[in-house]
Amino acid sequence: MNLPGSACRWPQHAVTLMLLGGQDYFRGSSSAEEYLQQTCRCVPAHNRTTALIYLPEMEHMPQKEVLDAMMFPMVLAALSWQESPQHPPIGFFRAAIQALEQEGFGGRLRYTVADADTGSWQELIFGPQERDRPPQPPSPRAARDARAPPPPGTAVSVMPIEVALAQTPKSHREAAAQARRMVKELTRMGVGESAPCNEAPFRWELRVAPQAFVKFGLESRTQCQRLLEFADGQECEAYAAEDELPQPAYTSGRQLAPGTLALGEGSSTPQQQIELVARRPFTFSRAAANRARRRWSLAQQPQIAQPVSQSA
Repeated sequence: MNLPGSACRWPQHAVTLMLLGGQDYFRGSSSAEEYLQQTCRCVPAHNRTTALIYLPEMEHMPQKEVLDAMMFPMVLAALSWQESPQHPPIGFFRAAIQALEQEGFGGRLRYTVADADTGSWQELIFGPQERDRPPQPPSPRAARDARAPPPPGTAVSVMPIEVALAQTPKSHREAAAQARRMVKELTRMGVGESAPCNEAPFRWELRVAPQAFVKFGLESRTQCQRLLEFADGQECEAYAAEDELPQPAYTSGRQLAPGTLALGEGSSTPQQQIELVARRPFTFSRAAANRARRRWSLAQQPQIAQPVSQSA
């Protein structure tokens, strides 16, 4: 069915009861017979406890009438089949399809045969047989055109880590201040409105005149919001960069326990710093998270603190 993700193996011995809908959009362009054959081919040859009910008029999500009619007898069928794998629960199968017939549904029941050397199937046809028709699209609306990916560096969360690590707390705060000045300039020109927002920031390169946004024909209000988002993100990066600043050692000549660093007097441990970062009312970027992880991984390695010199 061209589903996303990797394929998984069908269980060899588990009892499996499947309900397939002919109007399921995952069926694609396959005919009803092709759809059933593809499903049957997925079942291992030595599996003897698998049954399929195919309803041409069932949608992706089963109708309430379908579940009300066949749920109870199929649960009993699964329990009976698990108790006696060599004996398919034909009686419960017939009870399920008779209940579906009373609701006006027709279709096919296929189940594996236990006494065959290789995988083979028995089929029961029940109810009115509707003419095969392709499934309806999930929505009558036309599909939207795919959006182009955002340019590199348009959000702190996708900023290259090597770029973020090369900045200092001062440069991050200068970038935040520049972004807020640009918002004020846009608002002063009457083409924007200051509207704080805490989503993804806008862009890293701030050396652009405010008139450039008007020239590009972008919505000024959106640009103001994104610039403010960027400013918030840069302040978060400044906090994270401050955690990377070297701290004076306070021990001399002794083994440091795992999970501690030679920090300044009164400094917190790396774990406490990570918890402090998590409590800050900001949305931290991937670079900030990687900084915290790196500090914590370094802290787990035993270290020997360098003796403090007499002059210090």
